[in-house]
Amino acid sequence: MTAVEPHPLLRPPRDPSGGEAAQAWAAITAQAPQYPRVFVSADVRIPMSDGAALRAYVFRPADASGAPVPGTFPTVLNLTPYNKLLIKGIDTILETPI
Repeated sequence: MTAVEPHPLLRPPRDPSGGEAAQAWAAITAQAPQYPRVFVSADVRIPMSDGAALRAYVFRPADASGAPVPGTFPTVLNLTPYNKLLIKGIDTILETPI
């Protein structure tokens, strides 16, 4: 007779701490952030090869005083079909405490 493994959802709970992976994650996230603030540059012109220009907000890592940190960092480009003013307006509304 062979032992039958219970269905994964019916197994009793394991270590409530989450195990080694969760403890490693907790150790990383408990540290102070390397870049505690964000520096925002608005309406940065990005020239395209066809002569057109895009305008963008550029978010860069900043130190505790809010000054941008020098260096090269990975870039994420998020394109939207919406007008930047609409996005900025929504962002302002969501940031304003009621």
